[in-house]
Amino acid sequence: MIPDHIEKTFVVGKKYLLFPVKTGAELHKVKLIHLGKTVRYFDIELAVGAPDFWATVDVSAWKGETITILYDKLKSSQNEMMRTQERNVLNATGLYKETLRPQFHFSSKTGWLNDPNGLVYFNNEYHLFFQHNPYGWNWGNMHWGHATSRDLIHWEEHGEALYPDEMGAMFSGSAVVDWRNTSEFGENGKPPLVLIYTANGNPTTQCIAYSLDGRRFIKYSGNPVVKQITDGNRDPRVIWHEPSKQWIMTLYVGMPDHNETIRFFSSPNLKDWKQLSVTEGFFECPDLFALPVDGDVENQKWVLTAANFNGAIGIGYRWNDY
Repeated sequence: MIPDHIEKTFVVGKKYLLFPVKTGAELHKVKLIHLGKTVRYFDIELAVGAPDFWATVDVSAWKGETITILYDKLKSSQNEMMRTQERNVLNATGLYKETLRPQFHFSSKTGWLNDPNGLVYFNNEYHLFFQHNPYGWNWGNMHWGHATSRDLIHWEEHGEALYPDEMGAMFSGSAVVDWRNTSEFGENGKPPLVLIYTANGNPTTQCIAYSLDGRRFIKYSGNPVVKQITDGNRDPRVIWHEPSKQWIMTLYVGMPDHNETIRFFSSPNLKDWKQLSVTEGFFECPDLFALPVDGDVENQKWVLTAANFNGAIGIGYRWNDY
């Protein structure tokens, strides 16, 4: 519970709960409680007067049921603004027409976004996931936002794919289509789309979630699949290695002595992982892929990159020597 909190309890009647946001306003801690369990929590700069924008929380999963909102503090004017569940602000005129809004590259309707995550083709759509703060224009409250496209130019935003939970905020990662259903998440011949992400809590761990329709994502009940190595382990990048018939994960692991490392893991099913090797000198958001040398597909080198742009090296022998 939030100490000295203010409670508002109501029956969910519409899809969205709206919160007025004013950048630079006092920061509030908010929790949504359903049947005694925290189902959403976030920090938010609640507006006193006219908001910069309205942050939305999809509460359709609890339609007809009672939920309670807990605030750490609330002014009377804010309390008045919070009474309405839904207003005609979601499709407000002017969105995507702001002076500084990019018109070609994807941007979310509201809030902060960074790191693109889980770029994948599934169910005849391109899927883009991204680090997203739905409640403010600053970094924080990390969720996985989600958008899809048929042509990589026109995008439809779908709301949050992953919400913070008791294991922490949803930090960066990757996605795969498990065509062979090695995870056994698939049903009736349908392969699952599997998200691999960092839960940035205490401890910080690597987790997975899956979907059969590309819209609703279910977190694996056996999470975490990789336990904390240090408190600086994050950004799992997973690929399928066909020759060895296994999944390979590259994971950034910052060490207490400030040494930056990438660790390589393998798994037969995306659930059970074992460490293979370690390399140094790479920082955050690693990527691993094979490229032919001078166009020769029979002569390929593995390339490892990371966010610090330290370069790329052929490292296939390092993890492939199983």
